[in-house]
Amino acid sequence: CPDMGGGGHQMSVEDKIMAARRLWRDKIVASPGSFKVCYGCDSVMAAPAALCSICHTYRFDRDTATVVEAAKRLGGMLPEFDFGL
Repeated sequence: CPDMGGGGHQMSVEDKIMAARRLWRDKIVASPGSFKVCYGCDSVMAAPAALCSICHTYRFDRDTATVVEAAKRLGGMLPEFDFGL
């Protein structure tokens, strides 16, 4: 399994997830107007989404400061589920 870091060592599953989250966080922070935050579960969604793919609500906060705050918060934490490893 190739590592994502280029440092010559294998990354753990958690490290890979965090690296992917940081990439998404950086993409969202660079273009917050292209995203919105779900009022139901605080997930960050692409602006064109009509429903949240997580909780299926249709209410969103499109404020760019809120989007950046949510992206930074979510980009620094592991998901709250068991990987079964």
